[in-house]
Amino acid sequence: KALELRPDHAAAWVERGDLFALLGLWDLATADFEEEFKLREPDGPARWYRLALLRLYLGDTQGYRRTCARMRERFRGTHDMEFASEVVRASVLAADPEADLRPLLQQALHAHPARPSIWYDRYILGIVEYRSGNFAQAVEHLQGSLGGHPEWEVRALSYPVLAMAPHRLGRTADARAALQATAEAIDRWTRDRYG
Repeated sequence: KALELRPDHAAAWVERGDLFALLGLWDLATADFEEEFKLREPDGPARWYRLALLRLYLGDTQGYRRTCARMRERFRGTHDMEFASEVVRASVLAADPEADLRPLLQQALHAHPARPSIWYDRYILGIVEYRSGNFAQAVEHLQGSLGGHPEWEVRALSYPVLAMAPHRLGRTADARAALQATAEAIDRWTRDRYG
């Protein structure tokens, strides 16, 4: 009963959708995110990213692609680097053979010179390069992300893509090393989280 909402109260849909997501009730969270978006589209990219991620996780590939397309339209031409990075990040979560990644690549490249040592920017650029089939450039950016700033443990997110890119280049030893580093990072995060 406490979770019943007035249909026109967007803020309540936000809170309930977040609660469902935290509880791992992905289908209910997605439904509430969709209701929220009907009432008002978020001004920032974080909620868009979460809806795209939820839809993809639930296997709704078409819904994921629609969300990303609308997100790209909504934030087209933004000069806010964090907004641009989130748009790019959402759009490369899944491979889309029909997607034109050139605008995303240009957006990511535009952000990079302004903040060349930020690990997250290099990570995003590496993913876009990977999805674009530029595997050598992907490796370069992903390796750069591992040494970027700030020195956060989360930089290890680069390892899974760093395993796939060298594999595509026929560099199996590098791919296996990155897979091993991925496994070690997951084990470390699991111990830290539940230890």
